[in-house]
Amino acid sequence: MTMDQPTSDFFTAGGTLPPDAPSYVKRSTDDELFSHIISGEFCYILTPRQMGKSSLMIRTVQRLFNMGMKSAIVDLAQIGTDNNEDQWYKGILTQIRRRLKLSVDPAIWWEKREDIPNIQKFIGFFEEVLNEVKDRVVIFIDEIDTTLKLEFRDDFFAGIRAIFNARAENSSLNRITFVLLGVASPSDLIKDRTRTPFNIGHEILLKSFSRQNAVLLENGLDNAYPGSGKKILDRIFYWTNGHPYLTQKLCQIIVEQNLRKNSVHEIDKIVKKNFLSEEASRETNIQFVADNILKHQSKRSLLKFYNRLLNGEKISERKNSLEQIQLKLSGLISAENQTLIISNEIYREVFDIAWVKKNTDIDKQLILTRSAFVVILIILFSFVYIVIKDSQYNGKLANESQRCFSRDPNPDKRLGCLADLFQPDVVIIHNDFSFMARDLFFSQTSWTKQQSIFAHDPNPEDLKVVIEGLYTNLADVDKSRQPDKLLEMMHTALICAGLENSNLNKEIQFWLMAKESTGKELPSTEDYTNARDYYTQAISLNSQNPATLFERARMHVLLGDFGKALDDYEEVIAISPKEDEPIPAPIATSTVTPTATSTSAPTLTPTLTRLM
Repeated sequence: MTMDQPTSDFFTAGGTLPPDAPSYVKRSTDDELFSHIISGEFCYILTPRQMGKSSLMIRTVQRLFNMGMKSAIVDLAQIGTDNNEDQWYKGILTQIRRRLKLSVDPAIWWEKREDIPNIQKFIGFFEEVLNEVKDRVVIFIDEIDTTLKLEFRDDFFAGIRAIFNARAENSSLNRITFVLLGVASPSDLIKDRTRTPFNIGHEILLKSFSRQNAVLLENGLDNAYPGSGKKILDRIFYWTNGHPYLTQKLCQIIVEQNLRKNSVHEIDKIVKKNFLSEEASRETNIQFVADNILKHQSKRSLLKFYNRLLNGEKISERKNSLEQIQLKLSGLISAENQTLIISNEIYREVFDIAWVKKNTDIDKQLILTRSAFVVILIILFSFVYIVIKDSQYNGKLANESQRCFSRDPNPDKRLGCLADLFQPDVVIIHNDFSFMARDLFFSQTSWTKQQSIFAHDPNPEDLKVVIEGLYTNLADVDKSRQPDKLLEMMHTALICAGLENSNLNKEIQFWLMAKESTGKELPSTEDYTNARDYYTQAISLNSQNPATLFERARMHVLLGDFGKALDDYEEVIAISPKEDEPIPAPIATSTVTPTATSTSAPTLTPTLTRLM
């Protein structure tokens, strides 16, 4: 290939390449996107920045023009997110009008329909106004990630889906095709869980350059270093693995540097200076990757997941993993043969184990603050009222079970009544009487009666239901070891009932072994380590027990592993009721806990009041 332009102009790093750019690398994606558009399919390209999305879009627009098809590019970044909903939609339609040279003024057309919801007006524009264009039309909507800040984004993407679905009834809409581009995942586009997710169109996976299809870049390198283009590009690929921006950028720098020996050592020095040095941390691509992780609300879990790859763990690709989705969108990782890899050696060197450690170092004060918060949360989690709806009949059954438990002298019947509250015989929609059962047992029952429930020969099924309902509330929040006696009685009762091999009993056994390891007057580091390991075995049997997670976090703190302690505290928080569940409210400011050595009535410990 003979180049008409200067060598330094051959490569373009950053920005959108024009259709005739000599360094544009054609990938299989080019033909894949073009083919799906010709077939009338909606498409979306959701991938990290600087992977060549916009350049592919411009190239595709040119190919469609050559086929007699019209295209309109809508750049949502130009519209911004500061406008109100009306202005935002009119900004989109104005760009479409300008690109397609429509006669209708979108602003006037829009305002004449002020009584119609915006989403209907948006759909109506395509049904009415675009009839003016007789050719096929492709609407490219770029920078869709800017919509993630908009409250009305669900309506916008639901509108695009509605246009897609309307093609079955309105054949004129078959002329219109949408292509969405941006740094987002399909699950981000429609946030409201009650609405149908954005599940239309064909996903176009925009991968890095392969060494084979990037061979034309050798021409630009050969022009500067005759006969050395292949060797130089091979070393560039070692570092970039074909990442479009990084590859073009390195080619451009090397051409401008005027290498003396064209050696691997010289190229490595350029890489270190421009991407691996402290100064290079401000390089736009490096900064983008870092920001996408360090400014994310799930930063710690992302770093924890990424650290597994750094340590050589083989992890299979999972399309619905939130950590994988976000790390892919940052560009830091990618998938190869359904196995995750770190995208390239530059990223591996920049975002190394030291970087992960630096950004996961834990402030001890944060640990103490989170620990106190989790203590309060566990108490709230243990004693909450759940909103009860339409439950007159079921409430009557619950009250009968409550009276039975409070008044019947027979321990076996009392156990059965408590089990009925934890697991009613009838299906209860949106109702949960477990709060009543816990309140009865912990707050309204003497220590002697608590003991009696587990001291006789209980019904195994009822026993299991009651223990499952109670035992996760036995976290030793104030280090008094008061809950241990009750936990021991539960363990003994399960063995007597023939449930010694149940996971529930094994979990409690590991829990008690952990407590025993630290029950000495002066526990050693080895004792704390053993306790941590026992807690880990208990948690492997039930990862949703906030009490064992909380107590293991204490062991991590005592062993100086503050990062793992914070992970456990965050797991406890994750177990708490979610936003879309009924809102709980605390019903008690004190808890009743059994003493470990006395058989007398229990002592009231105002734990919640004291901690708050």
